[in-house]
Amino acid sequence: RSSEEVVTSTRNGIRGKSAPRSTNKSEKLPSWMLRPSAAPLNSQAAQHLNPPGTGTTLVLNAGGLHVFNNCSLLSNFANALLRATNIAEDCTVRNFFVSYGYAEGCAMCFALATSHSSSETLRSKARQAAFCHGRSPEMKLTGPS
Repeated sequence: RSSEEVVTSTRNGIRGKSAPRSTNKSEKLPSWMLRPSAAPLNSQAAQHLNPPGTGTTLVLNAGGLHVFNNCSLLSNFANALLRATNIAEDCTVRNFFVSYGYAEGCAMCFALATSHSSSETLRSKARQAAFCHGRSPEMKLTGPS
């Protein structure tokens, strides 16, 4: 058997030979950099890569001009902050922190407060929300007392 032939085996024990394959999938990258294969980011992690409001797509076809809005959690949170008059007592803002966790809420506030596409009002409200709802760090004993 040549060094390029690969013997395969399935779960039910059937063995066979696969077609010869290249030892390196990419001529530019070494093979150790290609393992493990890339996995897509989940929606909560990917939302921080796009500034708020970038999920709008215009489509022109025979039926006319259509507008599609893909609202992420981050853009929904930005809209809730902009609608809130009192950040400290607003139920919608507080529910974002309770529902998605205080760490994720602070991450969303940080993303909005540091984004160049955010208005100064949104930046200010995001900072306020992080300080009002972000909670203080606590020490928790995990061992026996």
